[in-house]
Amino acid sequence: LAGFYEDDYVLVDGRWMICKSTYQVTSTQIFDLSEGLAKVVFAGAAAPAELDDPGRQAP
Repeated sequence: LAGFYEDDYVLVDGRWMICKSTYQVTSTQIFDLSEGLAKVVFAGAAAPAELDDPGRQAP
């Protein structure tokens, strides 16, 4: 997984605080390890939602 953060800050009582943080995914790899070998399931920018849901991945 690779990407970059973009944060917005506000000054509160003399201290800078993050008020908003976003993360933009630039690359993703998802592997299936269920058969003992690493099989690439997805490689690209952002994975489709159905592949990015841990509840739908092999235990």
